[in-house]
Amino acid sequence: LLYKPVDRVTRSTLVLHDLLKHTPASHPDHPLLQDALRISQNFLSSINEEITPRRPLSLPEALQRPVASDFEPQGLSEA
Repeated sequence: LLYKPVDRVTRSTLVLHDLLKHTPASHPDHPLLQDALRISQNFLSSINEEITPRRPLSLPEALQRPVASDFEPQGLSEA
């Protein structure tokens, strides 16, 4: 449910970044754009921290067991 709003914020952040890149530092809106970009980036960072797992992921037991194989290499000479 939150994908669309977060996607909008992501796109808005990119627009703010581009707008700031093309706004002269002497323009009165430049500091405001910097603040808006910082706030937007901080918001996205906090969202990323929330969705990142906090504990190490454990592999299912089937993936942790060694794989049994009857494969035997052929045609290799021992040097």
